[in-house]
Amino acid sequence: MSNKRNPNAVSQNQVRNKMWENGVQRGTVLDVFPDAHAVRVNIRGENNPLVAPVVTPMYGSSMLPKVGSRVTLLYITENTPVVIGAVYLADKESPPDAVVGDIVLGNGSGSEVRINEDGSIDISTEGTQSVDIDAQTATAWITTEQDIAAGNTSIVQYDTVGSDNNSLFTPAENAYTVKHDGLYEIRGAVEIENAGQNNNYRIGIYTNGVETHRVTSQSVNKAELSLTVAEMETLEAGDTVDVRVTNNSGQTRTLAGNKETSTFDIQRVGI
Repeated sequence: MSNKRNPNAVSQNQVRNKMWENGVQRGTVLDVFPDAHAVRVNIRGENNPLVAPVVTPMYGSSMLPKVGSRVTLLYITENTPVVIGAVYLADKESPPDAVVGDIVLGNGSGSEVRINEDGSIDISTEGTQSVDIDAQTATAWITTEQDIAAGNTSIVQYDTVGSDNNSLFTPAENAYTVKHDGLYEIRGAVEIENAGQNNNYRIGIYTNGVETHRVTSQSVNKAELSLTVAEMETLEAGDTVDVRVTNNSGQTRTLAGNKETSTFDIQRVGI
């Protein structure tokens, strides 16, 4: 009987009978043929090697076992098996460490790609620490004006968060806290509303409270002055990054609340 809810369903008369004893078998790989995506395998308990194609999830994928691997074969017709996967046995290779919901792709070399249950992705190469490759990108800007007293160095209060899918920005600290190791590009910018004439200002990037890069500028006239700073820095998970401005003008100055001129961006660009 056809499945009435499936317009593509077929009746039993349209389906070839593929039932026979021992339709699933185990075997050992003797040779591998990459061009055909197939292996020569000896069925357990027999001494009559045969060639079987290896199933992949879809075209464009290649997943071939190594010589000596124990594999599972499914007979799609009485004399035609296909390799559907490897078998973990007590006297052979152990499966990778994983929790329920993880997907781990590896080849027994110690390198692997892991899709974690929470959606993050890790890449591990043999002998090295795993690296999370998820995008680590965020941007924030100033909406409310901020005063910087004369002679002070103050953390810029970026109070509006734009894109921040990984929750890197902590508004209470006006800082980014990175969640994964990597090479990051960091950019900070502010606009002083009235910088005065011939006054010195400094904008710097601080990591864990230590200045890592700064730019010094001098105002020319009594007008707006934009300060920008940027750097590439290798960060570790848990590092915090903020932007600070030093006012050496001799009087209080105001940072404009303006998305177009006062921004703070972070982006991981390498692993």
